[in-house]
Formats: sequence, structure tokens, C-alpha cells
Amino acid sequence: MNRYPFISLILSGGQSRRMGQDKATLNIAHQPLLSRQVQLLKSFKMPVWVSGDYPQFNCIKDDSDAKGPLAGIGSAMRALQSQTDTLFIIAVDMPLLTKNGLSDFLALITEPERCWFSDKSRFPIWLPINSRTLQYTQTCEQSGNFALKPWLLGLSAQAVTCSNQQELTNTNTPEQWQQAIAYLDGETRHES
Repeated sequence: MNRYPFISLILSGGQSRRMGQDKATLNIAHQPLLSRQVQLLKSFKMPVWVSGDYPQFNCIKDDSDAKGPLAGIGSAMRALQSQTDTLFIIAVDMPLLTKNGLSDFLALITEPERCWFSDKSRFPIWLPINSRTLQYTQTCEQSGNFALKPWLLGLSAQAVTCSNQQELTNTNTPEQWQQAIAYLDGETRHES
């Protein structure tokens, strides 16, 4: 089996309560958001997995009763550790992400064996899979501590400031989604 320098992971297993519908199925440029995110990450020529249950993609279901993104991250770490030493993680609900923006984030990683994250939205996350990160993640899951920020701090993760902060906007409500779409429409008209 091949080992990859990293594997990309899209967190898309949430219940989308505030949005009122599955965020992965929201349309952006006539395409479901999850499909767009998969294509975006495939441009890095590494495997892409989805934390969630979408039969058309390579998916990893949460193997814990935990709620939230840490459950998806922990499940993916355990499932993919035989294929890679690192996960490159984004959330599905970031419709403004671009390849250039993600490349800028990756360029800020000066120590690849360390965990890195965006100081604006916590995502993207560069996560080495090793005994320390696996054990600490499992400890958090077992103790019921699923919040991302304390988990990142517990891993001594390094926060970085990306050049285009707007790209890192999460859309959790219909209003935030409409703002993101309006921003994209404005960018498209500006480029024309």
C-alpha cells in the first residue's frame, strides 16, 4: 500500500441544525458544496476523504458516539494512519476557499511534524498522525472534551494568519450562506 505525504479530509458529518439543511448539499456555481470541496482538494494530487456518510465519495463514518468535528478527526486519524503520517483538514462549510488560499496556508507550515491551524477559523488544520496526537485525541474523546480550540492547544498546535482571511469564513446559518454567495458573485463580476 502506498503512503502519501498527506491525505486531505473534509469534515462533513455534522447535523447542520443552524443551517436547516445539510451544508454539503448546498449549491455553489451549480454544484453541491461537498463536490466542490472534493475537487478543490484533489487539485493537490493527494487522496481526499470525507468525514460523513456520502456514498459517492471516499467516506469515514465517526466511530465514536462523540458529537462535533473532533469525532470525525479522531475516526479519520485511526482509519488513515496506515496510509499517511498527516491529515490536511478543512470543513465543508467554507465556500470561499481557493487553491491559492490553501497553498498559502501550506506555505506557512515550517515544521511539518507539528500541528498547524488558521487563527481565524481553526481550519485548515495540518495534523500529524503520531502516537501523541492519536493518544491525546482519544483521551479528549473518552473524557467528553470535544471542543476544537482546547484540543489544538493541548497538541501545542501553531496558529498562523493566512493572507486572505475572507476565504476562511464558515457558513453555519442561511444568512452567512447568503453573504458568502453575495461575496462570490461580487468577485466573479469583478474578475469579468
